[in-house]
Amino acid sequence: KVRESAGIIAEGWSAADLRHGPIAALRSDRTAVIGFFVRGPAGADTEALLTELGDRGLRALRVGEAADVDLQLPPVGEALAVVPAVVRGQQLAHATALRRGIDPDAPFGLSKVTAT
Repeated sequence: KVRESAGIIAEGWSAADLRHGPIAALRSDRTAVIGFFVRGPAGADTEALLTELGDRGLRALRVGEAADVDLQLPPVGEALAVVPAVVRGQQLAHATALRRGIDPDAPFGLSKVTAT
């Protein structure tokens, strides 16, 4: 929704997929990262990746259950975390659009109804 609502080119990657190649395109002067992670097998890897990206000078917003994150998720565990994570993602897209002066309900070039 960040792409559609706020007009920002954005991609979603798992930590493993990002490390596999796209990480080479990340530059500290033009890239920000939003990392969603919770307790569980993938959580520690994502948290380590966000630390690595921060060490490389990238801006990284950390969204998760831990006390020291930038944006909190409720402690529901890995199996259910997608539900509050989607809500947080929607909130971020909405706030980003408003901050950029874009009406998130009327993004440029996009109709709320698409004839198919």
